[in-house]
Amino acid sequence: MRHPALLLAVAACLGCDDAPRYLSYPVTADTVRVPAGAGTPVLTDGVFSAGEWDDAARLMLNDSVTLFFKQHDGHVFLGVYCPDLTVPVFDLFLDPGGGEVTQLHISAQLGERVLGAASAETEDPAFIWGRTADWYANEIRWDAGRLERMIEAGADRDEAFPDVVFPYEGAEFQIRRAKFGTPSWQMRLEIVWRGSYDDPLVFPRGTARKDPTDWLVLLVE
Repeated sequence: MRHPALLLAVAACLGCDDAPRYLSYPVTADTVRVPAGAGTPVLTDGVFSAGEWDDAARLMLNDSVTLFFKQHDGHVFLGVYCPDLTVPVFDLFLDPGGGEVTQLHISAQLGERVLGAASAETEDPAFIWGRTADWYANEIRWDAGRLERMIEAGADRDEAFPDVVFPYEGAEFQIRRAKFGTPSWQMRLEIVWRGSYDDPLVFPRGTARKDPTDWLVLLVE
């Protein structure tokens, strides 16, 4: 299935002045051949420093969210650039084939769990918090001392929290390719969009958590 909105975004990007730098790789609406980067290192801190993603393929999801893809030395890097976020909370779903979906979670902690098949009626397992076997990403970090001082001065914790979170421009994942060991992965992404846990931004739109039908295909061979 093609995703028309994404096709339009890619087509629009082809007209940008910097398009050759980012789109010199085969990109369609439902498949990304993840390019071998030039070796430019990525510090997985959620800050898209100058030059980090210049050697990556790019997909623009909307005016505020852009995905970056590259690989180097046995690792796949995924960047989710979305500077309009209030608090960075992300869930990345990957199916390397065989119907077993792995969910990688970013919030105040990093967590991982393996979901059952779409047809299974069993309850989803709990996250293993702090488990980052063969992957890493930027968790939420904040100035705890400043937060406590603001609360002591009468501020509400929830209202004060966004003011003490360290700067983020999105999520930066580093995943060891051998974690899944297959030449293609199907990918789905959820972003807590501007603080709304009940209405996350889902890509590809309309897809389900445990059913990889119509997910984006990443070719990582």
